[in-house]
Amino acid sequence: MALTPRQLDLFVQPVVDVYTTLENELFTLIVRRLKTKKNISADNVLAWQIEKLNQVHALDQQMINKISKASGVS
Repeated sequence: MALTPRQLDLFVQPVVDVYTTLENELFTLIVRRLKTKKNISADNVLAWQIEKLNQVHALDQQMINKISKASGVS
């Protein structure tokens, strides 16, 4: 028996919900890392970029942890 489009929608919705939540969490992590209280100008933009790049490793690890948790993989 073939599934109807409505049944397929009901079947995939939990997966869509998980990935939507995950996407929002990852985006929030990125925004928090990029937020700054410093005034960025042409004189200090390179230093700001270097500072943010140094934070990428920690951000990557947080993202990996969130993805692992959402997917059930440890």
